[in-house]
Amino acid sequence: MHNCSPDAWADIADLSAERLGTWRNAGPVVVTEIVAGVMRAWAHPDVEVLRTRRADVNTQEAHPEPNHQPDPVRNLELAQRATTDPTRESRSAHTQALALKLCRHAYRAGAQDVREGLALAAATDEGVLADVWGELASLRLDDALGLRDGSEDAWQTLLNFDSRERKILENRTFAIGEPLTLGALGEMLIVTRERIRQIERRIKDELQERLASRHACAPIANHAARLRRQLGTLAPNKAVTAALIEAVPDGADTELRRGVLLDLAGPYRLNDGFWQRATELADLKATLAQRVDEAWTDMEVEQLLESSNVVSAHRAACVAALPLHRFDDRMLVWMGSLADKSHRVLRVHGEPMTREQLHAAVGADVNFRSLLMQVQSDDRFRRMGLNSYGLTEWGGEEYTTIADEIEQAIERRGGRAAVEELVEELVELFGVSPQSVRSYAGSRRFVRQTDGTLAVATDSHTSINVVRMPPESDRDLIRHHGAWAVRIVVDRDVLRGSGRPVRTAIAQAAGVWPGEARTIELQNGSAQITWRGTQPTLGSTRVLVETLGCADGDLLFIPLEDGAKAFAVASAELTAVGGVARLAREIGLPSDAQLAAIATAVGLPADASPADLRTRLRARRQSDLEALVPDGAEADDHVLLDELMQLGE
Repeated sequence: MHNCSPDAWADIADLSAERLGTWRNAGPVVVTEIVAGVMRAWAHPDVEVLRTRRADVNTQEAHPEPNHQPDPVRNLELAQRATTDPTRESRSAHTQALALKLCRHAYRAGAQDVREGLALAAATDEGVLADVWGELASLRLDDALGLRDGSEDAWQTLLNFDSRERKILENRTFAIGEPLTLGALGEMLIVTRERIRQIERRIKDELQERLASRHACAPIANHAARLRRQLGTLAPNKAVTAALIEAVPDGADTELRRGVLLDLAGPYRLNDGFWQRATELADLKATLAQRVDEAWTDMEVEQLLESSNVVSAHRAACVAALPLHRFDDRMLVWMGSLADKSHRVLRVHGEPMTREQLHAAVGADVNFRSLLMQVQSDDRFRRMGLNSYGLTEWGGEEYTTIADEIEQAIERRGGRAAVEELVEELVELFGVSPQSVRSYAGSRRFVRQTDGTLAVATDSHTSINVVRMPPESDRDLIRHHGAWAVRIVVDRDVLRGSGRPVRTAIAQAAGVWPGEARTIELQNGSAQITWRGTQPTLGSTRVLVETLGCADGDLLFIPLEDGAKAFAVASAELTAVGGVARLAREIGLPSDAQLAAIATAVGLPADASPADLRTRLRARRQSDLEALVPDGAEADDHVLLDELMQLGE
């Protein structure tokens, strides 16, 4: 086709004009194929066209001699006469006439082959070439092929099956909803599963053969191809429904026809609210899972969807269906645990965030306590301040307690430091309040030097004489599952995270003695008991309070054994019951607990009498709980005296 040799034209002539109906109406390549078909018709005139025009031509033209050669000029005239005829042949002849006219003018304009002629015509802005090109390019293919308004004929031709075959097509092969199984169809049609399989295979082959070979079925292929371009590889159910209604209005065989179009265009299957070709949505999710730690820009997400042939009209809906979360100007892959998501947020943010900021970034609908618990128990995170967290990979100093930080700051300065220097440093590093630093600096853990500086106190400075106190004598120690637990009434100080002094019996029950500290690692958090000065202290329990959802007036129980689990009793539960049930809830037992369990919880034998229980509660200075024990024999005075003698701080 790159020159005008007879052989090149012969190659073109081998193409059939019938192929004209299969080409799209656009571009030089398309018109190249159209002209190829025209050359075939030009070399071999359409006998049907000549027959219908015999009244307008002489006998010699209508019945050529055996050795008569085709006259292209005369053929062009015949085609031009046919342009006003509404038949398919006349439309085809009109198309051929335009293509021949384009070739003639392109040749006169210097083109040597059809390809060059089409390129020249497409580049021409005015003149005969431009006019012919514009008219040819704007022809409706269904007009040229005689298929205008032929959709109903197409469907009748394609779906011409008997009633049993149509039931298989409607309920299984092209079912838009859940298709019937072979067994269900077999029961419906009273045949075997294998027979259904055979019939389905045969009618699918027949349907494909009709689509490929029958000219009347071309409109269905056209609808399917346009639907494929409109939907892409992935489209929300709403968009597909609208497209199908437009392509196949309500009428006879509506659902079947729409199912056929969806199958020919895709095939599409509904999954997770999207019609997909193959497993497109799952494939996109798999791609994101492979790059889970990357932060995506909007352009990168757009490119991902474009590479998967998701059309632009459906990309926003697709993004909403993918595990993506917008933070700042990036999209994060939103898979994994709360700790995984927090890790990605912090990496993008690039600096420590408060608990509240992190919670807002991960999602306000996320449980705050669960988020905090996961972050605090994950080695990828580091507490950078009283209320802030960063990533371990960033390095930097980890915040512990204010007293520990004061001691470390003093050591960094060679053993002595001015109080105001310590205040300034710790406030800047960890965001703690200046008053808290000054308060901890005044404890017995530190000693003021003659020059006004602060130093860490020696063991002799902090040592005190301690008498061992039995845990059952302390009103805030309750025995649960074989271990002692601290009972704390939640108040404003607890809620805001303040630590508090505790009695020596509690520290001793935790195994802590003067000069020592211990962190109790629980299933849902941790608690720290420190004995640096004259009195032991329990560190902040704010994390446990938040994890358990405690409010003012609730009871918090903190086991003194690693691996146990802290728990709480809501104040509403306490006021809802009375008597023994109230007593049981007050010490953290179920409301239906018996006196034997209550006695064990306060360190008595399980067979202790009500009188013994009342005596024990009175000795623990819990008269409010004593009043809840049912009436019984009073305890002997000497028993009460023994209990009281064991108390003391």
